[in-house]
Amino acid sequence: MINPIVSVVMPVYNALPWINESINSILNQTFENFELIIIDDGSVDGTREFLKNINDSRIVRYFFSENRGIVSALNKGISLAKGKYIARMDSDDISSPIRLEQQVEFLEENPSCHLVATNIESFTHESTIPKEELERYQKWYNNAHTHEEICLTLPIGNCLCHPSVMFRKDSFYKIGGYKSEFQLAEDYEFFIRMSKYGRLFKIRKPLLKYRIHSKQLSSEYKQRQRRIDAKIKAHYIKEHYCLEGKENLLIWGAGNGGILIYKALSELGIKVVGFIDIDYNKQKKRVDHIMIENPESISKFQFDFVIIATTLGRKYAESYLESLGLKYGKQYIPVW
Repeated sequence: MINPIVSVVMPVYNALPWINESINSILNQTFENFELIIIDDGSVDGTREFLKNINDSRIVRYFFSENRGIVSALNKGISLAKGKYIARMDSDDISSPIRLEQQVEFLEENPSCHLVATNIESFTHESTIPKEELERYQKWYNNAHTHEEICLTLPIGNCLCHPSVMFRKDSFYKIGGYKSEFQLAEDYEFFIRMSKYGRLFKIRKPLLKYRIHSKQLSSEYKQRQRRIDAKIKAHYIKEHYCLEGKENLLIWGAGNGGILIYKALSELGIKVVGFIDIDYNKQKKRVDHIMIENPESISKFQFDFVIIATTLGRKYAESYLESLGLKYGKQYIPVW
C-alpha cells in the first residue's frame, strides 16, 4: 500500500500459539486504509517461519536476528511506518473489527487529541488465573477517559492499555519515541510525556481483547516493574511539582512503595523531609536519617508537597490531608 493512513505496529516474540488470531483481527478491520508492520524480535519458536509464509500485501515484515527487546522493536516498526497514525497491537491480543475505524474517526474529529486509547475486555487462556485478576485488570484499564481524568490517574499508574492506543506519528517523534531505559514500563513513561505534549482520550467501548498471562502476575515481574514505575513517577514529580521554592517533599507511607519512591526521588536530588505512617510499629523508626511519624505529627515537618505512597491507606491519607486544607494535585498526589 502506497499511502496508508494507519500503520499498525506489532512487535512479536515467540507468539506462535496466538499470532494468527491477532493478525487476522487486524486484517479483518472495517477500516481498510492501513498497513500492518510486524517486527519479529528474534523469535525461536517457529513464529519467524510462520510470518515468512503469510501472503498479504498489507503486511510489512522485519526480522531481528536476536532478541533486542520491545523498545527496539517498537521504534524500528514506527521508523518504517508510512501512515500518519500509529496503532499499537500485540501479538497475543484481539482487536475489534471496528477498532481502527473508531480511533481514526476520533482523531480526525479532535485535532487537539494526540493519542486515543480504548476500553478493553480482559481474557486468558490459562485456567490458573482467577477471574478476580481478569476483573482487576479490566476495571483499572476501563477507568479515566477524559484528558483531565487520565492526567489525574497517571501518577498512580498506567491507566492506558498499550496495545489499544493509536497516536499521531508526528507527535511520537516530537516527544522522542520510546526510551530503552524504561523497558518493562516504556509505555507508561511514553504516555506521561505525551500527556504533557497534547491531549489524551479513551474511547468508552471495549475495542480490544487483552490477554493476561501468568508471567504478568509473578512477584518477580511485578517487583521489577514496580522499581521502574517508581523511577518514572519520580521524574514526573520532579517535573510537575518540584517547582522553585517548593522542593521539600513529605512521603505518606513507609512501606515498600514508600521506600521505592524515596530512593527514586533521592537519585534525582529531591529532598524528602519526612515520612508519615499509620502503622504504630513503623513510627519513630527511620528511613536512612529520616524519621517516621504518625499523622498527628505532620505539623512537625516543613514540607511543600505530600506524596501518598500507600495503596491500602490511600483513602485515609487523602481524607486526612483534605481535612487539613490540602488539595489533590495542588499539595498532594497519590503515586500507588
